[in-house]
Amino acid sequence: MKIVTAAQMRELDRRAQRERGISEQTLIARAGRSAAEWAAAQYPPSVRFLVLAGKGNNGADALVAGRHLAKLGRRVRLFRAWRTAEADAFVERIRQAGDTQHPFVVLDGLWGTGLNRPVENPLRALVDVLRDSPHAVVSLDLPSGLHPDTGRPFDLAARARHTLAFGLPKLGVVQEHAADDVGELHVLDLGFPEDLIAEIPSELDLLTAANIAPFFAARKRRAHKGDLGRVVVIGGAVGMAGAPALAARAALRA
Repeated sequence: MKIVTAAQMRELDRRAQRERGISEQTLIARAGRSAAEWAAAQYPPSVRFLVLAGKGNNGADALVAGRHLAKLGRRVRLFRAWRTAEADAFVERIRQAGDTQHPFVVLDGLWGTGLNRPVENPLRALVDVLRDSPHAVVSLDLPSGLHPDTGRPFDLAARARHTLAFGLPKLGVVQEHAADDVGELHVLDLGFPEDLIAEIPSELDLLTAANIAPFFAARKRRAHKGDLGRVVVIGGAVGMAGAPALAARAALRA
């Protein structure tokens, strides 16, 4: 699965619209629906959802996700960040959210790849609470405030428990220093044509369990260690045998 920059993702969006007739509205609908279906499968019916939507396409994805969650019978409350009263209500709701016996999940649709500057007041308060929320935050495409290419906050970024990357993972969310903000990464398929993806000039690929699984034969129920291959560890200079020893021990325990 290719890892792309924000510019490469925008070009894929443009080509899908221009060459294949996949409209922007269709892509937003697919993103929102896939996020809602993921969230409904991930969290039990007792969990409520607070949807925080910004003005751009990321916010549109969040609005669609909230609508589909409501259609699925889930309890949803929507907050539109550009409306001051709703933004203030969201901040107050999170700050009073000490009751983890009645949990809720925040869908972070404040900003996506379109953000190109530090977060300013009054919206900074929204990112503050997304960073410190005692309840789970699920960020759509990438945590709000995170640079899509470098993986570093412009100034301040949401801290997600899960990040749902739409279409393809962005370069920033796979950086080691972004791991605490991104949380667990999930890539949701939006149906981009495979031939267009193949033409993206990216040499970076994300390996997932699905990519690796075909290389391993199914283990028979009655298999034992003699049936499962052998490991030879070659390595270590004088006085530097620790890493090979650990590798051998890990193979023994595998």
